[in-house]
Amino acid sequence: IDHEGESLTDPSVLKDFGSWLDTQLEERFGQGQALPRVTASMLNFSRCNLGDEAVQDLVDYLYSRDVAVQTLKLFRNSIADNGAWALGQFLAHSPEPVHEVHLSHNAMSERGVCSLLETIARSGQYPYSAVVGRRSGSGKSPVWLRVEHNCIDWGVIEHRLNRNLRWTTAESRDGWSSTNNGMAPSVCLHSSYRNQYPGRGPQDWGQQEHQDWGHDDWSVDGFPQGHQLEAPVAAKASVALDGSFLLAALQGGKQGVVEDQPLPAMPAQKAAAKLGEGRSDQLLTPAVDAGAATEEAPLYTFLDAGVVCQMLTREDGLFRFQGLANLCAQGHMKCSPTDGRALPKWLDPVQEHECIMFAITDMVMEQLNELAAGDPVLRLELERFRAGAPESRLQRCLEWGILEVLETTLHTQMMRLTSEHERRSKELNLSQHALKMLDFVCLWQTQIESEGRVLLLTSDASLRHFGAEVASAKPRSQWPVVLLLDELNALFQQDTARGGKLIFEASHQPGVVRQFCGAALSASILQKVAADVACGNSIAQRADGNDSVVLRQELLQAVNVVSTAMNFLRTGNFGGMQAAEAGRCLRSMEEALARWQALLRNVN
Repeated sequence: IDHEGESLTDPSVLKDFGSWLDTQLEERFGQGQALPRVTASMLNFSRCNLGDEAVQDLVDYLYSRDVAVQTLKLFRNSIADNGAWALGQFLAHSPEPVHEVHLSHNAMSERGVCSLLETIARSGQYPYSAVVGRRSGSGKSPVWLRVEHNCIDWGVIEHRLNRNLRWTTAESRDGWSSTNNGMAPSVCLHSSYRNQYPGRGPQDWGQQEHQDWGHDDWSVDGFPQGHQLEAPVAAKASVALDGSFLLAALQGGKQGVVEDQPLPAMPAQKAAAKLGEGRSDQLLTPAVDAGAATEEAPLYTFLDAGVVCQMLTREDGLFRFQGLANLCAQGHMKCSPTDGRALPKWLDPVQEHECIMFAITDMVMEQLNELAAGDPVLRLELERFRAGAPESRLQRCLEWGILEVLETTLHTQMMRLTSEHERRSKELNLSQHALKMLDFVCLWQTQIESEGRVLLLTSDASLRHFGAEVASAKPRSQWPVVLLLDELNALFQQDTARGGKLIFEASHQPGVVRQFCGAALSASILQKVAADVACGNSIAQRADGNDSVVLRQELLQAVNVVSTAMNFLRTGNFGGMQAAEAGRCLRSMEEALARWQALLRNVN
């Protein structure tokens, strides 16, 4: 059930959802009939402006209908401590264990999250018995919980959690490790859980003043004695708010007893991704989450083999490795150099969410090795890269912190694309390599709760078309944006509103410059340009019969073809020509290239 992005601020609107679901259940099982227990595989109310009252209404409804939920998504709302308490009660008393809860980008303080976690610990429901995904030797899995980007001061409550909860962190749903005795933890937090705004306490959302929630005189549910939050519907008749509501959950045994575990240290970013078998959420990613304003990870831009080949060998365009390295050296691209070298003074301290990370998978590297057999320029670049040579364009981009090579050796089957997608891809004559590449990028996107933070650049027009078809499915946030490399280069060359044209021109200037050109390539600029393409504002679609646009596209293609031929000649591939004849041919090509590039600058 997906209602992401719908405004449900008024609690009555959420009650309308309950009426709608009641109608659906009656149509399915018959009016007036006893309803069987229903389990929702996913309930998504993210970005719906929900506050504590709406969350309580939702929990009340789920209790009253005996509805279980496996994945509950509530990120980017206004849920504070009272809502966290209500959700804790639902996790403790749900007819079936909840597998995932997404609460990032809300307003919870340490008070609310401690209540939530301790309620989970005492419930005896977690770790739960799992049938898919990673499990302990006894078949148990922890509940996956995302609470980053709230208002939590972990230092205030860590002593309580270490004493009362068996927990761990990981970068993916199934990335957790068992405890020393082989048991599964009760809770697995996303490893970016420390990304918080503790200075903005719950009073910023109109709640009571912040107190010292680190004291040990709390009630059993994590709230002070006498807290007047209303209990869920199913418990109202017999439960007092002194903690007795939770004690009933302990009757099932001692599974809620927890072991001491040190507070996990803040994890470092990972450079590689691994996939397990059987689930689409086994992708290990850097710590990423939703929102352009508070995104803590770079904008990942995946490159297929055709694009990497062009970016290594072509002479034109902004998006080529030499041009990107030029921008970094000039201070015209937001980046985080791996050696910590200083950036020009006109760049403010660079935040990770402002950076672009170009990603090449090991599968693409294998394809490049095959292509290199017939392309001496590409072969030379790959040899330089493998040797770590300083003149390697790929190596320079790695050092500037704008390139990663990702491992995908365990990605052996389609995990996000369906058999229907495969059928459609055959109609478009897509290669299996292209389909597998898109499936992997789709997996990467599922780890991110915001739209437009994962891109795939391709040189294959059919893949571009197919990617647009795939991305039309809802929710859009689960699908990456697929772009043509030439399309993106042309858009930047024409862009005057965001500084794209300035960046394009700067990319062709090698070496260090001492003057700011007026713009710097960043994630936000690329994301906005990509959004234009995704919305149908591509060069071809905006041409409207404009001959200058067509001329520009033809000139770009001609420059690309001639540049490739020049690279062959420069590496000694003369074919049947003599060296002198090849030299004359090169000079003619260089003159033609200069004329065409001048024309490109003058074509509006």
